[in-house]
Amino acid sequence: MLLSLVMTTAVGAADGSGKLPFTDVKETSWYTVAVRYVFEKGFMKGLSSTEFGPEKNMTRAEFVTLLSRLAGLTDEDIKGMASNIKFTDTSKTEWYSNYIGWAVSPKVKLVDGYENNTFKPNAPVSRAELATLMVRFLKYMNITIQSSDVVAKFNDEGSFASWAAPYIEELRKTGLVKGDKNGNYNADSTTTRAEIATNIMRYDQTVNAKDPMHA
Repeated sequence: MLLSLVMTTAVGAADGSGKLPFTDVKETSWYTVAVRYVFEKGFMKGLSSTEFGPEKNMTRAEFVTLLSRLAGLTDEDIKGMASNIKFTDTSKTEWYSNYIGWAVSPKVKLVDGYENNTFKPNAPVSRAELATLMVRFLKYMNITIQSSDVVAKFNDEGSFASWAAPYIEELRKTGLVKGDKNGNYNADSTTTRAEIATNIMRYDQTVNAKDPMHA
């Protein structure tokens, strides 16, 4: 499941008790702990002051925004990065422009556009794209999470596109992503913000563990 962090300009504020401001995140939901975690860490924000949108798909623009926040970068750090954008469908003046410019910059190079020179910023990020971006992000951050063949292989690995298969396999071994109840990864499926919140929490807890599995 993909990490679904949306970094829009609308932000909610948790109160002192840790209660979330989002009316669409119930205390009994399976994703509540993860949403609270990424929100309080500042990795993800709400779609508005009262809406998190847990069941909504994360877009490609939102996901690269998330990765910049996960890397510890501020809006000031990426100021002016929009100049790196060469895509025909991606404005240099939108809220996401500097984030995409950062992600495609020569020193970062986390994400590529499509063959027709588009980026599709508002398209849902697929699970195949998630794996690709996360593996590249780990390398960019110089983080090596101990691989383990104990993690079960995905039953649908034969259906993975050739460009995505190596990334999915590498990410599978880290244990940061899980298959569905049938053991499938579903590479072509989209991912929700709740799913991405869960995976981001798993990532952050892994790399910051007291006895971390990383070099």
